[in-house]
Amino acid sequence: MSTNQFLIKTVAETMVSKIIRDIKTGTNRSLRNSIDLGLYFSKGPIQKEFFGLAKSIAHNSNNMYLPLIKRAFESVDERIIKTVGLNLGISSFTIGAKQIKELYDIGKEPQMWLQILDDDILEDTSVFKDRLQNFKSCGIYTFAIDNIYDDDKIRNVIAIASLSKESTFFLNIKMNYLSDNILTELKTSKNIIIFIAQNKEEINRDIFYSLRKSKLLYGFCKYYNDFKNMESEEVYLKEMISLGCLFGVYIDTPDTFNDYEHIRYEKICNSRITGKLPIILYDFYRDCNFIQEAMLHKKHLIEE
Repeated sequence: MSTNQFLIKTVAETMVSKIIRDIKTGTNRSLRNSIDLGLYFSKGPIQKEFFGLAKSIAHNSNNMYLPLIKRAFESVDERIIKTVGLNLGISSFTIGAKQIKELYDIGKEPQMWLQILDDDILEDTSVFKDRLQNFKSCGIYTFAIDNIYDDDKIRNVIAIASLSKESTFFLNIKMNYLSDNILTELKTSKNIIIFIAQNKEEINRDIFYSLRKSKLLYGFCKYYNDFKNMESEEVYLKEMISLGCLFGVYIDTPDTFNDYEHIRYEKICNSRITGKLPIILYDFYRDCNFIQEAMLHKKHLIEE
């Protein structure tokens, strides 16, 4: 990390600490001041759009984002929120985004800002260690790991996450139970976000209860075709909110996109802009691609 990057992260850590103190005391002054400061020092169009949108949200008392943020600090370990927030905001969307754009500007095809790690890396963490510097030189500080079915794979992810503490790891767990030891190890990592994927019909609430008790940062992951219709999806969404999920990810491979998914994605985008839901929803492939395009200045955060 360069001296300039270190200074940026240090200032950001100070600002986040003040924001956290304000939120805990029931005021939002530091949050609004930090947004104004970010807007003032924004260099690129994407940063200006982001802080402009954040400013409108912060001054709108009718949206659910401020209650959502307060709920997050009440239910999740403060160190995890702080680490993940800084890793995404500074490592990925500031330092990494700049590197990705620079590669694109000199005619190189940049890699995707979020990389899905394969089984070879999970089976041998030295493979990730060997590739880590290459990831960083390409502006990649965010990783996703899918199809986690057992404790050994979770521990391998924890080991990988410890090698790059400035990175963020999205862990998609397809299990109905996590031991106390695994929960403790996950909490120690601080840079892992957990998504729980369960089958179409059943909801195993115990795993959500254990995640909430351990004050971990978690959400749900579902395939679009898991739902019979939009009504069943809304019922599921209410259940996930009641179980403490702060995020929800919808996923399908790009070659299965259909009209229903496009309609649903429009609703997801609208929910984020208006802040009407006490949960943040994403479409994995569409939003990953959208963020990549935004980093390359091909897209605006809010499409006309």
